[in-house]
Amino acid sequence: MRTRILATTIGALALIATPQASASARPTAERAVEEVRAAKRGDASAPSVAVATRNLALAVPALRGSERAAAERLLARPTDPGGDGYLEYTDADPEAPPACGLRFCIHYVTTGVDAPDLTDAKDAAGDPGANGVPDFIDLMLREFEYVGRRENSPAPTGLGWPDPVPDGTEGGDDRFDVYVGEIADDGVYGYANFEQADDPDSNSLPAYMAMDNSYSEAEFGYPDPLIPLDVTAAHEYNHVLQGAIDARFDVWFGEATATWMEDQVFPEGDDWQLYLARWGKDPQVPITSFDLVDDDPTNIRVYGTSIFMHWLSDQYGPAAVRNAWLGLPDATPAVYSPGALDDALAVAGGTSTSDAFGRFAAATAEWQLPASGIHDAGQFAARVRREPEQLTDGSTVSAPLDHLGFRLYDVSPEGAGDAKLTLTAPAGTAASVALVGRRGPDATGTLETRQVRLPIGGTATVTLPDPGSFSRITAVVANTDTSVDPESPFDEDHGIFDWHYGGDDGTFTASLSTAATPAEPTPVTPAPVVVAPPATTVVTPPAAAPAAPAPPLPAASGPDAAAVRSAVRAARDAVVDALGDRRFGTLRSRARTFAFDAPVAGRLTVTVAAGGRTLARGATSTTRARLLRGRVALTATGVQALRADRRIRATATVRFVPRTGPAVTVTRRVTLTR
Repeated sequence: MRTRILATTIGALALIATPQASASARPTAERAVEEVRAAKRGDASAPSVAVATRNLALAVPALRGSERAAAERLLARPTDPGGDGYLEYTDADPEAPPACGLRFCIHYVTTGVDAPDLTDAKDAAGDPGANGVPDFIDLMLREFEYVGRRENSPAPTGLGWPDPVPDGTEGGDDRFDVYVGEIADDGVYGYANFEQADDPDSNSLPAYMAMDNSYSEAEFGYPDPLIPLDVTAAHEYNHVLQGAIDARFDVWFGEATATWMEDQVFPEGDDWQLYLARWGKDPQVPITSFDLVDDDPTNIRVYGTSIFMHWLSDQYGPAAVRNAWLGLPDATPAVYSPGALDDALAVAGGTSTSDAFGRFAAATAEWQLPASGIHDAGQFAARVRREPEQLTDGSTVSAPLDHLGFRLYDVSPEGAGDAKLTLTAPAGTAASVALVGRRGPDATGTLETRQVRLPIGGTATVTLPDPGSFSRITAVVANTDTSVDPESPFDEDHGIFDWHYGGDDGTFTASLSTAATPAEPTPVTPAPVVVAPPATTVVTPPAAAPAAPAPPLPAASGPDAAAVRSAVRAARDAVVDALGDRRFGTLRSRARTFAFDAPVAGRLTVTVAAGGRTLARGATSTTRARLLRGRVALTATGVQALRADRRIRATATVRFVPRTGPAVTVTRRVTLTR
């Protein structure tokens, strides 16, 4: 939901149906009812309407009797008796015939406070000539039809997201329903309202939307009402599409993506940039967090995190964002967004969420420069806050960092030698350290970026030659860890029911040296690599790997290739044994576990396919060598296939992508039995 101050989802939120969540971690159905009531009366401590109704729609199957009846009333439409809590089309102000296009129907009334301006001087295309429909309603239908074409149509004209879940005869037919009324007085731009699925076991939910009846400057502050109308339509409709894929999505991922989508559909609006000043105040806060900055209820981080989604889209293509969403249901753990991003980025650019975040963090040091690779660089005045401590020759700073957060430090070299920044990160916690040098003015300078990734923590040094040639040097320290404990997934420390990230609560220590040193370099682990986003000027030292959007990690000491391949083969055999030893019975138990003795840090994925259909998927990852317990589960396609055929001969493909060295892929035949 987009509110008048921010498109906010305020308060402690919870995902209802994440399979890995313990019973105590899930909010009760009764709590979900209260959340919707609070959201629809404008309580600032409540979730947005979209999230609250999502939670309740997923919880309804657990309710009975009067509680279920109360929940169903809260999930009503404006045309139902009592309305939906914001809007109600009453007998005194009945609904007019809706205006419908190819994908959408716009519902409205012609009397009462919810009626739009009834001026009818143009036809449906906006040309002169009345057509019996208010011009504002015709305008809204045209804008929504464009939103639908842009978000749903395949490339190159659209972004290729799946269509909404059909709602049957609700609203008249299967076209998506948008209800118009006076909602500005509730401080709301618009909202998506999720509804119950026909199948109680489904996590794909239908929905409808509500929009304001004027978007007037007096209420919203925009001289052109098309700006708030357009960005709200693009944002909320994307929530609808997210819920159609899997409504259990991580809320930070949902809001960051929906805000990113505003600019994908209407790039001339730039409304998303309004969140960057607040976002930049606390770069050390995880991008998954809903923490308030300075206890400011309008300053919620996830909307500004759309800049990270822009980074991913610009570097690896908008399809990578969409494909991460499509992979959510089969991610391991289920609906774990960094895991789904890992899978999509591995295909799009041979990288991971961790590595992409490290590059992004370094780019923010001079994000006002087009050379940084940051989306719309130079078009906004916001800057990322720098730590008060300055790094000088011989100085050291230590500070805590949680997952997917970073800190910027000004560097003031004093010695005659190269600038050398040494970072010590907690063992087992993925991290990144960079020195970013800017030559020339703040708005037009060139950049040189040197970065080292620490995939399993430890100590590493990054070197920037000739520090005296730069106008400004920035040290960037990032916690890039995305590991989670699937057995204990929720952590309220970050203002929301979030996954429990394994890389939190650690201290990162950085020290600077610029004294001239002998030619023989000091060994570090891992060896430094040069990283540069497109358009960044990079000086590549001798024998360094060439700059590339996703350079491979340097080789590190550890098991040889034969040992890695042997471990992957053993994991493959464990997967086949787990899938083939027991029948899937009633298909209620769709998952099997397997062991993987990981010889090095990396990510292992499992795909079981037959006849072009993916029947089962799984994954597990680690930041160090250790014994893992992975999980492979039937996909929805696999369940349907086994319902139709009790025995299916398939191929299990197991792929391990180590943080250092080449990927290993092995296969074996397996029989799935119901």
